Amino acid sequence: MARRVTTSARSAPPPGAAFTWRPWLSLVSYVRPYRGHLALGLALLLVNIGMDVLKPWPLKWIFDGVLLDRPVQIPIAGPWLAHRTDMAVLGFACAMIFTTAIVAGLCEYGAHVLFATAGHRAVTAVRRDLFAHMQRLSLDFHKASKSGELLTRLVKDVTEVRNALTDTALETVGEVLLLVGMLVLLWTIDPGLAVYSGLIFPPLVYCVWHYATGIQQATRRQRDKESKTASIFSESLAAISVVQMFSREQQTTARFDRESQKSVQADLVATRLKGRMNRWVEVIVAAGTCLVLFHGTRGVLNGSLTPGDLIVFSTYLRAMYKPVRRIAANILQASRATVGAARVVDILDTQPLIVDRPGARRAPRFAGRVTFDGVAFGYGQGSDVLHDLTFDVPAGAVAAIIGQSGAGKSTLASMIPRLYDPRRGRICIDGHDIRDYTVDSLREQVSIVAQEAVLFGMSIRDNIAYGSADASDERIERAARDAGAHEFIARMPRGYDTVVGERGATLSGGERQRLAVARAFCREAPLLILDEPTTGLDADAEAHLLASMRRLMVGKTCFVIAHKLSTIASADLILRVADGTISHIGTHRDLVAHDAGYRHLLALEASTGATA
Repeated sequence: MARRVTTSARSAPPPGAAFTWRPWLSLVSYVRPYRGHLALGLALLLVNIGMDVLKPWPLKWIFDGVLLDRPVQIPIAGPWLAHRTDMAVLGFACAMIFTTAIVAGLCEYGAHVLFATAGHRAVTAVRRDLFAHMQRLSLDFHKASKSGELLTRLVKDVTEVRNALTDTALETVGEVLLLVGMLVLLWTIDPGLAVYSGLIFPPLVYCVWHYATGIQQATRRQRDKESKTASIFSESLAAISVVQMFSREQQTTARFDRESQKSVQADLVATRLKGRMNRWVEVIVAAGTCLVLFHGTRGVLNGSLTPGDLIVFSTYLRAMYKPVRRIAANILQASRATVGAARVVDILDTQPLIVDRPGARRAPRFAGRVTFDGVAFGYGQGSDVLHDLTFDVPAGAVAAIIGQSGAGKSTLASMIPRLYDPRRGRICIDGHDIRDYTVDSLREQVSIVAQEAVLFGMSIRDNIAYGSADASDERIERAARDAGAHEFIARMPRGYDTVVGERGATLSGGERQRLAVARAFCREAPLLILDEPTTGLDADAEAHLLASMRRLMVGKTCFVIAHKLSTIASADLILRVADGTISHIGTHRDLVAHDAGYRHLLALEASTGATA
């Protein structure tokens, strides 16, 4: 189910709150489709509670009616035991003990399955939407976030929410209803004793609430430290070749261990608080038990209670304090789960910066003319890094973008498929502002071959067809042949069905780049961005890749972010970016004639092989 995010407010509980409904109310829409499961589960739970409430009464019938030969009332037996014998009462009591156990077991099983089904399905939808929402968030968000932190929220925090919905909620509702039922029956037996048994609840509530506040704060600190540990793990494995090359295994492990220890310390704080709370709960419960037994025994001695009444009362009392302990533990678990729910909702409530305008329409097939009109751009709340970008690239032309590292070349090109939006000005394709089109339909018509080819841990066939879901096998193979990749694919054990390693680790740099070019061929988009795709390749691999890219560029409007000026001399248009703006624009001949900076770069490359 899709969840529409309407606020960017952070949903974390306030520092002093032990529990807050705010994140749970934000997630209630995921539970709503399973109202039927929850209603039936609640009905079975009520029957189960009824059976639990009945369990002590057969003991009273046996003790008072059979052993002490006193008159007993058995309303549920009706006329069957009107002329009872001791053996009839004993048999009926034993049958009731067995029946209540069977019915309670079946109802508890059914309620657990129904609640678990609803909880698992709801949380699966939460995890799906969270993952989908993370993918829609802007590049600014992902650059500011750590992958380990996001992974912790997607896995650990969502799991805490699932446990709360499937286990904690069911048990807490059941225990509360059981407690209420027992208190009502205790009142019918002896109102005075019922009052004594209820005296423990105010100090119990205060104790649990007091310690739950500290436990939730410690849990949030522990979860944050755990996220940092996951981030170290993620970034270290992603850069394992660098770690090993510089022999930093020991230092990286030490850094991982330091963050792990901080997580352990935060968790130990929560554990100590939980231990203190349990200690006080036991003391309060023991005091209540002593008070009730003292006054109950006096009642038996003075004749206001029967021994069977005291047995039922003591059984209820012992059973009643058990749910009190469970409710206390569940409040702590709910407090921990609230931290997870708040961290999940915090991501879901983060607004993507790149969204469809109201009334945006699906883009037609582009001819490919691209116009920048007074475009300015800056990251986050910082100052502009690109200023007044104004130029026009005709349909089918090749535009090269050159400049020093960090000049904004990649950012300029990334604004065409709306990976970033300009702060001012507009970008038009075929004379229409690209923000008038839906984001998906715009990006469908743009292919990118990046400096680092990103491949996924799936088959070569699926990697080539990534972004072209309807591609046939013939189209995939044709794209591979055009990219010069078919030959090395055919040599692999399973050909196009060969599964590559994560990020293409099992392939050479040249092979990865040729698969990226094949992916662009397969997409058949009218706009193409080549972001320094030959960087890091040897001369032979570069020559093969350049030949593939020349074929790929035919009939498309191309933006080539160049690192070697010699490769873009034949471009229809060259844009030199300097100081955040387009300092010069023209053909290679124009820039040689009028741009001293361009001539300097050419001379530098010719003499030293340096890149632009």
